[in-house]
Amino acid sequence: MNFRELDLGETVLDFKEYTNGKYHKIYFFEPENFLMASAKENLNDIPNITYLPSGVGEKEDMLYFDAVGDLSGNFSDQGTEKVRVVAIDDVVEKAVTFIKMGIEGMELAALKGASRTILKYKPKMAISVYHKSTDMVDIEEFVLGIRKDYQIYLRHYTKGCADTVMYFI
Repeated sequence: MNFRELDLGETVLDFKEYTNGKYHKIYFFEPENFLMASAKENLNDIPNITYLPSGVGEKEDMLYFDAVGDLSGNFSDQGTEKVRVVAIDDVVEKAVTFIKMGIEGMELAALKGASRTILKYKPKMAISVYHKSTDMVDIEEFVLGIRKDYQIYLRHYTKGCADTVMYFI
């Protein structure tokens, strides 16, 4: 499999097109080395990206990760390797306008690690809510517990049970 087959960074390419390239900075988090290399190759023409070879969570930590070489890798108690996890609040120091998360069940923990950012900047967010049975309720309640002024939208993209995204605008 070559890097282009993974299409890693598709959201970044869509974002660049949607904004006509008018943005200040993109932070790209990826804990799996092979996928980070793929992203860098796929996005090599995109300016102002900071690549962070880590996952995102509630706080800085080392967690087990099942690195499988495709987009289905996830954190688990018996992962194939230990990877660094950071909190968005501890890494991103400037205004944030958009957060997109499809991080295989770590969405709520990552939002907890971004709570100051959410409170201060009210970024628009696209958060996957299908990895855990309680995600749809837990994520909505958590975000509204930080800021009650979000409008929430839900979109399901497939015929199956995957790919449901909650938008906070």
